Amino acid sequence: MRPPHIIIATPGRFTDHLKRTKGFDEIKLQNLRFLVIDEADRMLGSDFDSVLEKVLVVLPTKRQTFLFSATMTEKVGKLQRASLRDPIKISTRKSKFQSVAGLRQFVQLVPQADLDAYLVFLLRIAFCITPPIDGLETLRLSEPSDQSHENSESQVESTGSAIVFTRTRDASNRLSLLLRQFLSVPVVTLNGDMPQAQRLGALAKFKRVPMSVLVATDVASRGLDIPQVGLVVNYDVPLDAKTYMHRVGRTARAGREGCALTLLTQFSAVFYLKEIESHLLTTSGAAQEKVPTLIAPYSATDVAAEAAVQELSQEVKVAMVLARKTVEGLQKRNKGSRAPGAFVSVDDVKTPSTNEVVVPTGTKRTGWASEASAEAKRSIAEVLAATSVGENVAAEETAAAEASKRMSSRSKKRRPGFKRAYQHRHDERKAAASRDRSSFPLKKSSTSGKRKKFKRL
Repeated sequence: MRPPHIIIATPGRFTDHLKRTKGFDEIKLQNLRFLVIDEADRMLGSDFDSVLEKVLVVLPTKRQTFLFSATMTEKVGKLQRASLRDPIKISTRKSKFQSVAGLRQFVQLVPQADLDAYLVFLLRIAFCITPPIDGLETLRLSEPSDQSHENSESQVESTGSAIVFTRTRDASNRLSLLLRQFLSVPVVTLNGDMPQAQRLGALAKFKRVPMSVLVATDVASRGLDIPQVGLVVNYDVPLDAKTYMHRVGRTARAGREGCALTLLTQFSAVFYLKEIESHLLTTSGAAQEKVPTLIAPYSATDVAAEAAVQELSQEVKVAMVLARKTVEGLQKRNKGSRAPGAFVSVDDVKTPSTNEVVVPTGTKRTGWASEASAEAKRSIAEVLAATSVGENVAAEETAAAEASKRMSSRSKKRRPGFKRAYQHRHDERKAAASRDRSSFPLKKSSTSGKRKKFKRL
């Protein structure tokens, strides 16, 4: 094997090559001069800490080491003190949670029941699919080439793409199917369930299309440099401030401008204030450092946005029901098939349409619920009613199953006591039977041998 000049690898794959690849151990690693560790805070985490130590053991001590991290953690500082000689720290920010100058950050408090409808509404505003609303110009990713908005979907000037971050893989799949029905731009999915080849294909498609949406988990929060990303939406609140900084760091890169929006519900607002916003504030606690609200409460913009969301709410709920069923079917199919290359993602299936449930046809794919006919609205209402009944039945079945489970666990705890009581009753019956036998007279039976036998009368 010809010795390479540059080796680029993950710590796990590097150690695997040291053990298994023939000729890899013959590479003269003692001649190594530079070691670069990107995403140092992640590499020094619990997942890579022990593996990285195995890599550092085989490398020469006389080398120049570079650590790169968007968020400086305590472990990175410990490694600096432990393995670096006369380290020089270069920081582009005063605080580890300070964002770049071109990034505009907002939060928006929405009801949990209308979270999906608000996401669809805000993205339609961002891509100029619907008529603009005063006060939401900061979300614009494209500008209509014509002043008339009647055909704004086909006449737009591209200025950026959007990334929607979710916490779970199922949520990313469901939202991807949902957004395809209401947006006229391509929607791509990226999560940890997808094989590496499909991940690379999804990223290539997202980079190639100037106006598109990427629905992803936190696998896309690090290491991606996509210049055209102009909007980042946190559908789910990240677990900590470090993850938040990595998410919003996908936009406003290299001196560009970008916008980051976090959707808060009545269940996640307190967590956001305690775990994220408190870390985003500077040590001085200046009020201007707090993340502002996108839509001021009780303003004209709030009233207009609320009316638009309510018009869209029913259609979004129906579409989400279809998306959930499609994702469940894909999960069963992928779980039953283990052949290589047999994995099917949501990008490979036909997008479920509300027309499959709503009997009347002719409703626009990206149309508002208010544009549907009375018969279509009545059909949508029937679907929602059936869905609510199904959810109630499922809730009752779940409650019954939980009660049965509790009774089963309770009976298991009492089983030793039941066993002792049964044994006691068995002993009593046995003793009573022996007393009854002793009261009966016995008679001698004829035998051919010396041994005498007795039988009861």
